[in-house]
Amino acid sequence: MNEVWEPLEALITVRTYPVPSRQSIEVSCTAGVTRDGKWVRLYPVPWRLLAEEKKFRKYEWVKVMVRRATSDPRDESRRLDEETIQVLTDPLPTDHQWAARRRIVMPLKAQSMCWLQDERDRAMSPTLGFIKPREIRRLIIEPEKEPDWSEVDLARLRQTDMFRQAPKQELEKIPFRFSFNYLCEESTCRSHTMMCSDWELAGLYRKMRRRPDWQDRFRQRIKNLIDRRDIHFYVGTVSDHPGSWIITGLWYPPREQQGVLEGLG
Repeated sequence: MNEVWEPLEALITVRTYPVPSRQSIEVSCTAGVTRDGKWVRLYPVPWRLLAEEKKFRKYEWVKVMVRRATSDPRDESRRLDEETIQVLTDPLPTDHQWAARRRIVMPLKAQSMCWLQDERDRAMSPTLGFIKPREIRRLIIEPEKEPDWSEVDLARLRQTDMFRQAPKQELEKIPFRFSFNYLCEESTCRSHTMMCSDWELAGLYRKMRRRPDWQDRFRQRIKNLIDRRDIHFYVGTVSDHPGSWIITGLWYPPREQQGVLEGLG
């Protein structure tokens, strides 16, 4: 069966911290919103290995050739041809409470995380979403069971690729797992605890990790963000565990009216 490739334009909203890949050295989970207002998941995206002119940022419009994924049954998933990536715009501006970004993203806001889970369990879709937590109760920081890459992971990171250069710096494994426990907007919600794989969160850890009090500083930075910003979560299912959801990114424009949330210790 011939592969059918077609052009797609999307506003990038999600880019997770990379992981070792069997075929692409390393890849980052990437998602966005199409011109007709639908979720799309793009893979594989070896972001650090891309040519500089193809290294898109979040909230930039990109154009790329895609086809329906054959190894990923999730409806939103599309395989991309990385050589065809074109960055069309600079990141959409953040003025007026992220108004330009809000016009694209807010129409896709789901009524709750509980609703998303029920819909996926019932119809196998959606597997991407955007939700507002009613209350963020706790940031959980846990050490990974394996703080270093396995030999298999290292072999994948060190594999050669004749078509591109590997990054100058080998991918660092983040030895901690970050999760949020929160209530969603469903009135009967008993709470959700979901790992967050956002690249920005990993970047914050890397900036603070050498300080002996990094966990306290990290928690305070996240608490300040939640206190001062209108926090929403981008969420998605895990390919190997279709019923499991993770937080893939944060949405954080300024609050119109600031409030304080407790319980992040």
